[in-house]
Amino acid sequence: MNSVALPPPTEHEPPDPPVTDVEQATDAGPVTDVEPVTGVAPATDIEPRDRPRPRRAPGSSPSSSSSASSASSPSFSSRSLRGDTGGLPRSLHDRFRLLSVLRRPEHPHQAAVFRVRDTAHGAAIRVLKWYDREHAPEPEVWELLRTPHPRLAHLVEADPAGADGHPYDLAPSYGETDLAARSRAEPGPAPVPFVTAVVRQAHEALTTLHGLGVVHRDISPANLVLGSLDPADPELTLVDFGVSAYAPDGRATRGRHWVGTLPYLSPQALIRSQSIHRPADWWSLGMIAAELAGGRHPIRYHGDENIQEEIVSRAPDLRRVTDPRLLVLCRGLLTRDPDHRWGADEVARWLAGELPPVAPPAEGRTAGAAPHGTPERDGLAVEPYAFLGEEFTRPQALAPVFAENWESMRRALRGRRGREEFVRWLGQFDGVAGRDPAERAALTGLLADAPRPATLVRLVSWLGPGLDASYRGHPLDRAGVGELARAALGGDELAGSVVGELREHTLLPLLDHRPGGAGLRRLDRDWVAALSHWESQVENLFAEFPSLRGAEDVVRRLTAVSDHRRAGLLALVAHPAAHRTTLTERAERTLAGLPCPVPWYERLVRDRDGAAHPDAADGTAGGRGTSTGTGRGTGPGTGTGTGRGTGPGRAPSFLPDLVRLALADRLAGLAENESWQERHRADRERAIHRGLLDEDAAARWLRRQDLPPTLGRAVAGALALILPWIFLIGLSDVLGWAPPATVLTAWLLAVPAAAATLAIELLTAYRIGSPAYHPDRSLAGLLVDRALPLARFVRQPGARFPVRGLLLLVPFALLGLAVVHAPWLWPLVTVLALGGWSVRRLHDWHRFTTGLRAGAGAGSGARPGPGPGSTPERERPLPSGRPGNGGGA
Repeated sequence: MNSVALPPPTEHEPPDPPVTDVEQATDAGPVTDVEPVTGVAPATDIEPRDRPRPRRAPGSSPSSSSSASSASSPSFSSRSLRGDTGGLPRSLHDRFRLLSVLRRPEHPHQAAVFRVRDTAHGAAIRVLKWYDREHAPEPEVWELLRTPHPRLAHLVEADPAGADGHPYDLAPSYGETDLAARSRAEPGPAPVPFVTAVVRQAHEALTTLHGLGVVHRDISPANLVLGSLDPADPELTLVDFGVSAYAPDGRATRGRHWVGTLPYLSPQALIRSQSIHRPADWWSLGMIAAELAGGRHPIRYHGDENIQEEIVSRAPDLRRVTDPRLLVLCRGLLTRDPDHRWGADEVARWLAGELPPVAPPAEGRTAGAAPHGTPERDGLAVEPYAFLGEEFTRPQALAPVFAENWESMRRALRGRRGREEFVRWLGQFDGVAGRDPAERAALTGLLADAPRPATLVRLVSWLGPGLDASYRGHPLDRAGVGELARAALGGDELAGSVVGELREHTLLPLLDHRPGGAGLRRLDRDWVAALSHWESQVENLFAEFPSLRGAEDVVRRLTAVSDHRRAGLLALVAHPAAHRTTLTERAERTLAGLPCPVPWYERLVRDRDGAAHPDAADGTAGGRGTSTGTGRGTGPGTGTGTGRGTGPGRAPSFLPDLVRLALADRLAGLAENESWQERHRADRERAIHRGLLDEDAAARWLRRQDLPPTLGRAVAGALALILPWIFLIGLSDVLGWAPPATVLTAWLLAVPAAAATLAIELLTAYRIGSPAYHPDRSLAGLLVDRALPLARFVRQPGARFPVRGLLLLVPFALLGLAVVHAPWLWPLVTVLALGGWSVRRLHDWHRFTTGLRAGAGAGSGARPGPGPGSTPERERPLPSGRPGNGGGA
C-alpha cells in the first residue's frame, strides 16, 4: 500500500509516538501539563490501539483533488517551510506565552499545536495551531467557525499569514481530556447512560456542523473533548477541523490516499473515488458508540492494510454490544449503504425513545468472504469453512472469530473429524503469498492430535498475522498483560486460568511477533526469572532471618507459588517501575505504622542490593537486547529498555531487588502481627509492673496507717513473755529461795533480755507489717493461740479436773526448780527462743511475698492478639494504570 501522511492534529490528538497534555493513564503516573513548559512532552512507550493516527493525502488540502495528485509526484518536498516548529513563531513571541507543546509536527502537512497564554486578552488559555502555508484548512470552514456554535470549537481568530508568513488559528481550550483518554483511564464497556450522553451531545455537534454545510471527515474519540467527567453530562465539544471540507451537497474526490482516522472511516471514504458527505461522519459516530458500548473497537486488527480490508469487506463485529437499544443504534449508524444509513433524524428519534427501522444487511455476502471482484486465492474458488453459523473463505477473516471464541474453537478442533475437516480447508492456501508453508505444515502435523494451547496460538497467528496479540480474548499488549494480572489477583477465575496457561505452556513468546506483542518474549523470560528469584529468596529467608523459623509454616503458606502468586509476579515484571514505586511506598508506610520494630522485616525492606532501578523498564520489562520469534516463520521481535546488563537471556539486574520488595509486601501482615504481639507483651509487662508498684504503694500506705497498732501488739506480746520471768526472779529474791549470787545474775540478765525481747518483736512486727503480722505471725497471736487449747484441755466438759490438773504440776515443778537454782535461765531461754522464731518468721514471709509476685506475673493470662499460627494471609491490591499486584506479587 502506498505511503500516507498525517493531517493537522486535534487539540488532544497525540502524534506518533503520542504526545499530549491530556493526562495519560500510564503505570508510572499521569503526564501533566506544568507551566511553563517549552519542550515536547514525553511520549509513552506504547501507542494505544484506540488512538489510531488520522491521515490525509500529503501536500493536499481537503478540498482539492488536484493537489493530491501533485503531492504524490516525485517533485514534492517533505521539508517544512516554517523553520523550527518546536516553539512559537517569532512574530507571536511578544503576544503569547508558551505553556506546552502539544505536538511538534514531523511532516509539512501537520500543524504545530501549542497551549499558550494570550497576554493580550486577559491571560486566557488558548490552543494555537500553526500550519504550513501549503496545507492550510479550507477558508470556508475557517470563516464558518469564527462564530460560536453549540458543541463545536470556534476560532477566536485566524490569520492566513500572521505567523512568520504562515497561517495560524486560535481557539479556546475546552478541557484537558478527551474521549480516547477517558476510555484508556476506564477500560471496559462504558455505562449505558454515559454512551447515551455522548451520542446525544455528538448528535448536537454533527447536526450543527452539517447544518453549516461542513463535513468533519475525522470524527474520532481523540477529537471529542470532554469538559466534565460527569457521566450524565460530559460537556462534549467537537474539535479539529483541519481536514474538514465545505460540501453542503456532498462531493467525491479521487486519490490514492484516505483522509481521517482509519478505524473510524466509512467504507465510502476508503475507496478510490472517495465520498465527502455527511453519512461518513455518522458512520464514525457509530464506530465510537460501538467501541464505548463494547469496551473495545469492533476491529481488532493492527496495520493499515488489515484495517482497511476489514472495513471494506466485512460488517463491523457488534457482538460485544449487549444493550438492545445501543445495538439498534450501532446497526443503524453502521449500515454499509449510505443511502440507508441513519442520520440526524433517525438518531434524534432514537434519543427520544423510538426505534427507527434498520436496513437489513446486504445479501449475497458470506461472512468473512472477500469483496466482490477480489480473487480469494489466485482467482480460484475456496471451499468455505463453517464455524459458529458463518462460512469463511479467508484465513484472515476466520482469525479474529477464532480468537474471540476460544472455547468454541477448542471444541471444534477437539474431535478427529473436526480437525480433518479444518486441515482440508487449510490446505487450500498452500502457496498463498504471505503465508509460511513450513508453519502450515507444522500446524497440520500438530493437528493430528487434540491441539494444545500453544498449537492454537500458533494457528491463530498463522491465520491472522495482523491480529492483536491476545489469548482467550484477553489482549496481551503491555497494558493488557497488566490488566490480566490485576484481574487474576482480584479473583477472576477466567483471568487466573489464562495466567496459569500462559506460564504452563510458555505462550507469551509465541505472541511476540504479533501487533502489540513486541517484548513478550523478554517479558516471559523476566517472569520465569522472577519466579526463580521468589522461590530462592523464600528458601533463604530462614537462614537470613532465624527469628522466622518459629513461624516457618505460616511463611511458607503465605509465599507458596500458586496461580495467584504467578499473576502477581507477572504484573510485577510487566510494569516494574510503577510497582517498585508502589511497593516501596507501601513498605515504608508499613514500617512507619509498626508499633514496635520488627528487625527481620526492616532488613527485608531496606537491606537490598541497590541494583539498577527500572525507571524506564516499563517499555520492555528489561534492558537492551533482542528476542527472535521461533517456530512460526515470523519476523523478529525486539525489546528495548534501560536496565543494566540485560542482554539476551539475562534477567534485568534490578529484578532480585524488586522481588525482595514484593516478598516484603507479602509478609507485611506477618510483620504487623508480630509487631502488635510485641506491643501487647510490652504493654502487659508494663501493666503488671505498674500494678505491682501500685500494690507496693498501697501496702506501704497501709503499713504506715497500721504501724502504731501493729507495734502495740508487738509490745504486748513481748511484755507477755517478760513479765512472768520478772515476777519469778523477784519472787526468788524476796523469799530467799535462791542464793544471792544467783538472784543477782538473774537480775543482771533480765534487763538486757527484756530489751532484747522487746526489740526483736518490734523489729519483726515492723518488717512483716500489717495486716500479715497479727495474729498469724505475732507473738501475742501465738500466745493466745497456744493458751486456748490449754484452757480447753483443762476445762473440757466431762473431764475430771483433778486428773488433768495434776498434769500441770509438772511444769510448775520445773518452774520452781528454776526459781530456786537458776532464775537467770528464764530470760536467756526466752531471748534465744524468740530470736530463732523471729528469724524463721521473716524467712517464711520473704518466701511468701516472692511467691505472690511470681504468681502475679505468671497469672496475667495468655497474651491477646493473633499468634503466628493465626496470621491472616493479607494480600494487597495493585494500582490502577499500578500496574498489577506485584504487591499483588
